[in-house]
Amino acid sequence: MVATPDTLLEALTPEQREVVLHERGPLLVIAGPGAGKTEVMLRRAAYLVCERGVEPEALLLTTFTRKAAEELRLRLARFLGRNVERVFISTIHGFCQWVLENYPQVHPYGRYFQVLDEDAQYLLILSHLENLGLGRGKGRVGDHVEAAIAAFNAYSEECVDPARLLEILRTSGAGDEEIAMAEAYRRYLALLVAERAIDFGGLQREAYRVLREDAAVREAVQRRFRYLIVDEHQDTNPIQDRILGLVAAPEYNLCVVGDDDQSIYRFRGATVRNFLDFPATYPNTRTIVLSRNFRSTAPIVELTGRLIAHNPVRYRKALVAHRGTGPEILLLTAEDVDDEGERLADLIDDLRRSQVIRGWRDVAVLFTSVRYFAGPLLAALARRRIPCEVTGDGGFFDRPDVRQLKDLVIALGWPSYWRTTMLHGPVLGLAPETLTILEQYEGNLWELDEAGMYTLGIVDERDRRVLAQMIALHRRVQAKEYASITGLVHEILAITGYLANRLRAGDDAAVLNVAQFTRLATNFDRHGRSCSTFHFGEYLWSLPERSLDERRPPLDDAVQVMTIHQSKGLEFPVVIVPSVVEGRLPKHARHGTVTYRVPDELAPLVMPPEIATRRQPAEDDPHLADQRRLFYVAMTRARDLVILSVPERIRKQRCKPSRFLAEMGLELKELPIPSYRIDGSERRAPGTPRAHLTFSAINAYLTCPLRYRLLYEDGLSVPTWYFVQFGTSLHRTLEAIHRRALAGEPVDEGAALALFEVCWIPFGPRSVEAEQRLKETGRGYIARYVREHAASFPRVRRAELTFNFDAGDALLSGRVDLVREAEGGGLEIVDFKTRAHGGLEITNARLQVELYALACENLLDDEVRRLTVHLLADGETLDFPWDPQARQHVRDTLDKVIAGIANRQFAPSPGPHCQVCDFRRLCPYGTRAALPDRAET
Repeated sequence: MVATPDTLLEALTPEQREVVLHERGPLLVIAGPGAGKTEVMLRRAAYLVCERGVEPEALLLTTFTRKAAEELRLRLARFLGRNVERVFISTIHGFCQWVLENYPQVHPYGRYFQVLDEDAQYLLILSHLENLGLGRGKGRVGDHVEAAIAAFNAYSEECVDPARLLEILRTSGAGDEEIAMAEAYRRYLALLVAERAIDFGGLQREAYRVLREDAAVREAVQRRFRYLIVDEHQDTNPIQDRILGLVAAPEYNLCVVGDDDQSIYRFRGATVRNFLDFPATYPNTRTIVLSRNFRSTAPIVELTGRLIAHNPVRYRKALVAHRGTGPEILLLTAEDVDDEGERLADLIDDLRRSQVIRGWRDVAVLFTSVRYFAGPLLAALARRRIPCEVTGDGGFFDRPDVRQLKDLVIALGWPSYWRTTMLHGPVLGLAPETLTILEQYEGNLWELDEAGMYTLGIVDERDRRVLAQMIALHRRVQAKEYASITGLVHEILAITGYLANRLRAGDDAAVLNVAQFTRLATNFDRHGRSCSTFHFGEYLWSLPERSLDERRPPLDDAVQVMTIHQSKGLEFPVVIVPSVVEGRLPKHARHGTVTYRVPDELAPLVMPPEIATRRQPAEDDPHLADQRRLFYVAMTRARDLVILSVPERIRKQRCKPSRFLAEMGLELKELPIPSYRIDGSERRAPGTPRAHLTFSAINAYLTCPLRYRLLYEDGLSVPTWYFVQFGTSLHRTLEAIHRRALAGEPVDEGAALALFEVCWIPFGPRSVEAEQRLKETGRGYIARYVREHAASFPRVRRAELTFNFDAGDALLSGRVDLVREAEGGGLEIVDFKTRAHGGLEITNARLQVELYALACENLLDDEVRRLTVHLLADGETLDFPWDPQARQHVRDTLDKVIAGIANRQFAPSPGPHCQVCDFRRLCPYGTRAALPDRAET
């Protein structure tokens, strides 16, 4: 569908129409809660393309999460159709990555750098504490690492000059800790360059430096992106705002959308001043206020407006409720937090019984901290058997199976150390009699054999077998005959049969949490610089005790329990905010904590002035203003009803009602449950989220739906073999060759091998022989490819083309290795495989290039004529037809997979493929039967 002026402007308010129709220059859109800001910014983008004739490539839309960016893309496709793929929709971090990847010659990281997410950054710093000069610090190691991360990120995002910072700190009488952290940052930057890695803060720092200092790059980026639309601008930090300003110059067709009253991320470095100072920063700014609230009823809009009006620095706005009247905000009192939990649980039950709500999912309970404050309510809901979905409780490491997996992996690394506590738990599943015998055993468990176990009196055959295999695994670990921590976890699960038994029993929660544990192991394998079980244990011990949530299967209907921050961007018919008392809302400001933020008086000396000035808070008491905004965000999530509760005591200590209640004019008197009924037509059904598919996911489902589920639904990690890194290195080299060809530069064998050296990913110190062997193999592959196919380089049209194909109930994403002009016209899709012809069938290579052809025809304005699979190992090429019959077949296959996933059809499909499946030793349905579950024997 291509939008028309009528469809783009229909059903809009006059203010919304002004946003869509705005032509040129800076535009500030102040959008209160429920004002339809996302729809308006998307319609503006579509109007620019469809009515103003702006090329889709000239549009840059930014938002703050990948999930939000994906939603923007899907919703914009309603107006632009396949042209949406030509619009750059991304997070700001993603845009900065694009800048660095497309202009690798102007920064020290090159084109092929690794972006460190939060977990990878944590592990890199943990692994290099000594090299960074930080040692182990005082207290918990994890606190020391987190302090370093906070400091490094702040220094990067504020463009702090490390040498200048060190000089000033040393001459200004700063403490040893501050100087040590500044020195660590200097070493950290050098470490990142050496590792060809960059963190999120570094992406912004380097992109800003490049755009500010390199006129050629800046002008090229400005020519590409002539119109910018920025979502949630109130949550940008100073460097992000400056990046956007540099790209938007000189015309400043910069539209920012946000709400200063919902700026709640100052603790992450965001500053509401970017939004508040926008008209001063960009002269001739046009300001439009979207004041119509389409979400909430009049009492909610009125009372929340009274509350936020007490913030001293803000845009004044008079919001109007589009939906009209509704029930008053309910205020509940309780004796203490335990009584509060009981009363709130009773109230939720009454809302359902009296049919005020139609389902449990209509209710969201929002806390400032779920892990510390939600316990009484969760216990009360459990006693009434009211289902709830909880996020932010941090209960992962409390699970007995997770605790035992952790203990077992760590114990395997010790020559003789073992504890009886590691034997207790569902993973080993030992009989009580066996546990009693081992608790009394004074010898070394790792030296026992089956005869010795029998002598001790362990008569359970299963227990002896499990223990004997664990002891054998211990010997292999001591001999360093293992490649990864993830592999050890898989070995434990195979020996004990725990995962297979949980699959057979339908225990989805256990499978989900085992999968999360394997991801921790894989993160460590990739970024921990070690295969040591001791260091893995140190990593787990260093993590905050409640840093990970226990994973639970989604429920069709359940009360939603989460933090206020997690609720941002969501809406619910009923919102409950417990414990609205001084000390919780607002919470007390933290004083006396050690931070490494550059002092305000030193900021102009170590960072660019445009960053230094913007870091100042907007208010004299920014903490109280932040807390008021947080409470405002919580209440404005509600469509129909807000319920607040005030306990008299917390832990036997009397507490005062929050000052925010008085600011709204609410008195401590309870109102009866309203007779108001929530209109089901306005209620958002939970539904099933759209599947996000790649070819690998589709092939996994076609091979075995259970394998798809384990990999893509549960997230079970598999050991990463060197061959994966080998394949990535080859693909990087081919991309570099083809990009050089696109630029019209000659590529001979010598140049290609030089690119191969640049693109090679090192294996690590424990794999020198394997690396050298595969590296020599890869050099041969690349040399032969250039010798035999250099004549095709002038026909290259795209290299590593990314696509997002809207397949109805799913989004198909991928990267096409090569698109070149076919002989005789049209396009040829080429996919490179590192393997030879033998064993190709299981990879389903033909379906892969067919899916890519389907996506490319949707994306590119040309017809695909030829499909080619290039086998690098033996130099062969395989060609497949692309005709109406093939198109229909691939569409039918895609529809079949999407329907199966949507209907949760994940039955196992045993067959010859089980022999090469990553889960062949863990699956109860394949060729290797699981050990009997203790509960079944």
